[in-house]
Amino acid sequence: MNPYRSYLFVPAHKAGWAAKGANAGADALILDLEDAVPPDAKAQAREMIPQAIAEARAIKRDIGIVVRVNHWSAAEAALDYDTVVRYQVDAVMVPKIERAVELERIDALLEYAERLAGRATPIEVVATLETARGVVERDAIARAPRVGAVLASTARGADIARSVGFTWTPGGTETLYLRSGVVLAARAVPNCHPIVGLWQEIKDLEGLEAHARANRGLGFLGEVLIHPSHIETVNRVYSPDEAQVQYYRALIAAYEEAVSDGRGAAVYEGEHIDLAHVATAREFVAFAERITAGA
Repeated sequence: MNPYRSYLFVPAHKAGWAAKGANAGADALILDLEDAVPPDAKAQAREMIPQAIAEARAIKRDIGIVVRVNHWSAAEAALDYDTVVRYQVDAVMVPKIERAVELERIDALLEYAERLAGRATPIEVVATLETARGVVERDAIARAPRVGAVLASTARGADIARSVGFTWTPGGTETLYLRSGVVLAARAVPNCHPIVGLWQEIKDLEGLEAHARANRGLGFLGEVLIHPSHIETVNRVYSPDEAQVQYYRALIAAYEEAVSDGRGAAVYEGEHIDLAHVATAREFVAFAERITAGA
């Protein structure tokens, strides 16, 4: 998957909300068919997905489109998957995943639906860990078919809080082990991104920024959001700093000059650098270029 910084939840049955999210600068929208949609509005929500996509991409051509489907065991799930394969959806967000075998079943369901719809590009999966069992199984879940991102759920009072039994605090000490484990599980798999969420204090932007900086420091690449006012802060925090980009570009140049002189290491701004440091620098610069291209 693309390394989105901000994923904004949008109830799929709310007309015009996807356009508002795109206007606010979200990297990706999560068109929600699950918790945010009442049972009697599920069918209507599915019908509104193509219009929501069209409106969002008319504003921001490269905006990511993720659809949160109903749990794979629910009666609505098959209808959700049959719908998403017909449109330009990048990924499905699957709630409450607890075992890798569930994702294997979803892979088979998606493959069948894609063949019927004549879809050539496979839809990726954002696996959401919302229970203690899911967190324990995180490594196998990250390696499951189609998984392009793993979401560490940490919200106050949500399913994960009830399942684990933690008491939420703004600093997040109670979920540090959980979050660190999800980062490691995702990072151990090529092209699988760790994301986190969510911050529920709508008006506390200072708290949001501290929360986002702590999570970025752990290794997360982005966050899920519930309000457009949070997008600017999260995009800024998760964007590579231009000074750091230039630092890494110059580091790469210094190393390449050393190699051309027959050396395998160099001193750059007083620090020893070798191939490992350059690999880190190149990855950082490539990430910055992807972010800039999608902005």
